[in-house]
Order: sequence, then structure tokens, then C-alpha cells
Amino acid sequence: MANARQFHTSTLLENGTVLVVGGTSSRGDLTSVERYDPASNRWHGASPLATARYYHSATLLNTGCVLVAGGFNGSYLRNTELYDPISDRWRSAGAMRVSHGLHSATLLLDGTVLLAGGYSDRGELNLAESFNPVRNAWHPAQGLRVGREYHTATRLMDQTVLLVAGTSAAGSVASSEIYDVANDQWSPGPSLLYHRMRHTATLLGNGRVLVVAGDDGACNYLAHAELYDPDSRRWLAAGNLRSGREYCTANRLAGDRVLIAGGDGSAGRLASCEIYDPADNTWHPTASLSEARYLHTATALADGRVLIAGGVGANGALASAEIFVLAT
Repeated sequence: MANARQFHTSTLLENGTVLVVGGTSSRGDLTSVERYDPASNRWHGASPLATARYYHSATLLNTGCVLVAGGFNGSYLRNTELYDPISDRWRSAGAMRVSHGLHSATLLLDGTVLLAGGYSDRGELNLAESFNPVRNAWHPAQGLRVGREYHTATRLMDQTVLLVAGTSAAGSVASSEIYDVANDQWSPGPSLLYHRMRHTATLLGNGRVLVVAGDDGACNYLAHAELYDPDSRRWLAAGNLRSGREYCTANRLAGDRVLIAGGDGSAGRLASCEIYDPADNTWHPTASLSEARYLHTATALADGRVLIAGGVGANGALASAEIFVLAT
């Protein structure tokens, strides 16, 4: 990339290119935006953000535009921006009710975006709100039962949203919550098998959610994985990674397999990658990254390959990118 970056976002656009937004590096917080074209294997500059930010979210809307919300650049942000990939222009998407960073943002079936939790100058947030792209406006939603950051949010096949673990004012949590979109209501979900934050969550084709790795809040890097079964509303063990890690990435591959790449572990940043096979509920090693990294992004391309970009390497933030190709 033109800019080294960490804590950035990457989003697959409708035309198959990848939009990388913001982040931070040794040069400071970034307004820089770049697009990767898989057809030419090249990066191209895009119009910059109006406000530099990291700890933000980026959500592809049904309109094809990308909503970038909140984040941090010396203080936590309320402002949001909307990117139009056709015109390569940004415009304001209004201000959220409160500033958010390290939150989750989930596209709902009706095209609205649910933003939940995170952190602000007041600490961990139990607030939620939604963005309506038709009205270009933010609206309040029912608050979470537990304020949290470094959690994950996954839209399930029944269109509810599963919020998983994270860290609260009291430390890392094992709790989950489920959001009923129709009734704007959060209800308690089953507790995970392990406390965790900075983990990954991946929706599988059978409707289960694979939660992997993270930190237990006591600087212990987790190798444990678990599956949420929406039919029984239970968490099930899903084997152990060969290396405990946090700040890794997860991507669903063909055959419902899941690639876990890089991350930070007890011995430092990792180049190792592993694949979960649901057929036997076990983990298998695969090719390592060419450069050990964490705080990177991983984007599944339209052809099934996975683009890894940026992150933290041996000498700080990285500009390098690489592609994982699954053997057929």
C-alpha cells in the first residue's frame, strides 16, 4: 500500500475491489484511503476521509456505499462518513448520539446498520443506535445489558444479532447477548466456555458461529475455539489452535472451513496460519504468512482468495499486503 497502517478497515466492494480506510502508523492517524484491484494486483489512491480515524467501523450498505463510523484520533469521534465508490467521494452521514470506538457495526436485513457498544471518553458503552441510509440519520436503539468493547457481533440466519464476549469495566467477560431486530430488544444469551476479548467470530453455512482465540483479560493468549449452536442455544467446544493468539483474522473458505491468520502470541507477532475443518471439528496447519503480523485486515475476495493487508510487523506498522490461495 502507499501507507503503512494498523487498526484500519478493509471492505469488499460490489465491483470486487477492496477499500482500505484510515488507521494509524508512526506518521500519525490517517485520512488515507486506498483501493486494491485484484484483476491488476495493484493499489490505487482514493479520496481521503474528512477526519483521520482508527478504532472505527466500515460497513458495506445495500446501496453499494460504505459507512465509516466513529473511531479515535486523540479523542473518540461522533462523526460518520459515507463513501460512494462510483464517484470516489465522501459525504457526511451525520453524528451519532455519542462518540464510539472499538464498537461493532452490523448490516441488518432492512438495510439499516446496528452499531453497538464500544468505548468512549466515558468508558465502556452499553449504548446502541442504528443508521438509516434512506434518511441519512441515526436513531436510538435499546441499550446492551453489559457495556463492552473488543466484542464481536454476528447476524444470524434468523436475522437476530449475536453479540459475543469482549471487555467491560470489570474486565473480560464470557457473556453473550442476542438482539431481536423486530422488537428492538436485547436478551441474555448463553455464556461462552471461556472469557475472551479481541477474538474472531465467523458465521458458518449451517448457521453456527465459530468463535476463536483472543485474550482472557489476564494476558493469556487463547488457543480455545467454540461454536454457538442457535438451535440448542449452547456453546460447544471446537478444538484448539496450535498457537494461542489475539488480534488475528478469520475468513470463511470453501467447504465451510475457516482460515485464522497471524495475530499476537506469547512469543510475539505470528506468521502461522491454521484452518478449521467442521467435518472433523479439528484444526490443521497451512501455509504461513510471508511476514508475521497482527492488527492487519483480511478480506475474502470474490474468487475465494484472501487479501491480507497492513498490521504490525517487526518494525511497526506495515504497508505490505499478501494473498492466501486455498489449494483445490
